[in-house]
Amino acid sequence: MSECMLCQTRRAEHPYLIGSIGLRVYSVEELLYFIEHNIALLDETILNGDLVRWMKEELRMRRLAVNLSMVMQRKFSVREFVLPIFREVHYPDDETIRKIDEELKKAEEQPSAVRTKERGDALFRYGRYLLAIDAYRAAMEEMKDTGLGDSFRGILWHNIGCAHARLFQLEELVSCMEKSRDLLQTDEARDSWLFAVLLRDGSEGLAKTALASGIDGSVTRAVEKRAEELGTPERPADLEKFLIDEVRAYHRNTGM
Repeated sequence: MSECMLCQTRRAEHPYLIGSIGLRVYSVEELLYFIEHNIALLDETILNGDLVRWMKEELRMRRLAVNLSMVMQRKFSVREFVLPIFREVHYPDDETIRKIDEELKKAEEQPSAVRTKERGDALFRYGRYLLAIDAYRAAMEEMKDTGLGDSFRGILWHNIGCAHARLFQLEELVSCMEKSRDLLQTDEARDSWLFAVLLRDGSEGLAKTALASGIDGSVTRAVEKRAEELGTPERPADLEKFLIDEVRAYHRNTGM
């Protein structure tokens, strides 16, 4: 059963588009539900003058729009923009608003590179793989002159590789996983790289790569066994519809 939300305020005739994930919201409750579950995505692409005008013109929330316009006249934090909206409609209850406030405070205290990485994670979950890659690469730039080191950078390369995998870009996948392996120096990172090689080159290519890298055959056999355990996906009942949906999703998530 899908989740149902009872809206207590006006429903917009024209929705507000959250462009980063292609989501349209029609009420302030829908907006706040999105905010509550997607704090990592909150930035100027969402919290801006267009949103204020939408609330004023579509939802007739003029008093709130005036207050937010005043907030926007200076440099403001996400908390300063978001909390007045929650409090205006008392959504969903005071205890939840308090918890959201705590999450927003915690997010503000994180280094910008960590926040950007979490934004990439959120975009990845929504299937926005190119945007996720952009976020992960931006996080690498932002981590300069911070205490974040090779471990954080290795995780970013791993995540970029996973995004390339979802786009069936196997060359980029192998390259990213190799960088992650070199930085993390863990068995897990090594196996992720070997699995990427297996996807690109098959068992024979995996064996050659392992031999050239001095990796014992028991390691590659374990990687192949785990790959076999994943099983073969079931054939869709309507193959043509499945392919059309996949092509549309690819174009939507890549802009190509």
